[in-house]
Amino acid sequence: MTEKEKMQRQQLYDANYDPLLLAERARAFRSCRALRSAAML
Repeated sequence: MTEKEKMQRQQLYDANYDPLLLAERARAFRSCRALRSAAML
């Protein structure tokens, strides 16, 4: 079971070293930053 599957099932998981979760976190960060930048225009 992947860490993301554990997270979705509300079980304990380690998000610090899972490549998929790290990539999703980075994508979310970039999306938020772009949205904040767009709102400033």
